[in-house]
Amino acid sequence: MRYYVALIIVVASLILYYVSWPLGFLEVISPPPVADLFIKDPGNPLDLPYGPASGCLHPDVKYFPEGRSGYRFWMYYTPWPPDSAEYPYLARSNDTVNFTSEDVVNPLFTPGTPGSWDDSYLADVDVMLVNDTWMMYYAGCSSDQCSIGLALSGDGVNWRKYRSNPVIPEPSVEPTVVLADGSYHMWYSCNKKSLIVSALSKMKIIKNMFVCYATSEDGISWDRHGTVDIPPTYYNIHANVVFDDGTFHMMRRARDGISLAYYTSEDGIDWELQGYVLSPSPEERQIYRSSQLESPLSDDWVELDGSRIIYYSYLNFTEPGFNTPRIGLAIEDTV
Repeated sequence: MRYYVALIIVVASLILYYVSWPLGFLEVISPPPVADLFIKDPGNPLDLPYGPASGCLHPDVKYFPEGRSGYRFWMYYTPWPPDSAEYPYLARSNDTVNFTSEDVVNPLFTPGTPGSWDDSYLADVDVMLVNDTWMMYYAGCSSDQCSIGLALSGDGVNWRKYRSNPVIPEPSVEPTVVLADGSYHMWYSCNKKSLIVSALSKMKIIKNMFVCYATSEDGISWDRHGTVDIPPTYYNIHANVVFDDGTFHMMRRARDGISLAYYTSEDGIDWELQGYVLSPSPEERQIYRSSQLESPLSDDWVELDGSRIIYYSYLNFTEPGFNTPRIGLAIEDTV
């Protein structure tokens, strides 16, 4: 009898869940077709240093048309796995594909002292340049939870953690931040208890990943506004947002768990799915965190020779081991 009661609770909870997220339900049972609007570079994956890890992911790439410290492309990313090797790295380039870590000491900074809020690993880096100050948002993790912290730099190479971290103290990961209309806007992944089932005196909590939204006047003190109008996913969301020509553009992991989804928004809260724009090749297991090539001076989505560019990370089946992430380049197909 208790089994049937538990089953009824599960079914009822699922119905309520999908009624409250109709778009998410439709996207699960009838996902949009994947139209590969971006063509992958035949030289993928990029040759990047990743220290003692078996791969790297979470690219965040900034473009300086006139160069900065001798380089036009600055890529921030994190090696992984294992978690113990996941710290922020930097590599730079002048041609989109050949990156070097020359004159950079990687990792850029490391976890905190034992018992601190970020004493385990540092993930999900997102970097911006405001006037002459570089700001890096990242997920700092302990054995208990992850929260969002801030690091600062005067040159983009030498970093120090903000003294009053974390800036988003509740459980949160995967920040992406833009400066638009004089305010900072942050989207990040947050856990939300969406289904609670009591069965045979055991409590089971199934969590989904939601996109949460926060705003700030200084990039340090944040007003949290809860979740935004994007369907949740059963996988890490790994969104990246740029603000271009008055519109927010988001790339995030799709609900199918393997493709890259593209959304747009006029206010940062209500988002419209434009489609799935990049799918994994037979050698790739799934598309992961991806980053539009971005101007750090304006947050624009950069076009090179008339095409927009994405740096994407993926898990690679052809490499030894199951989770062997790599970073690749994809260029918009404008033909």
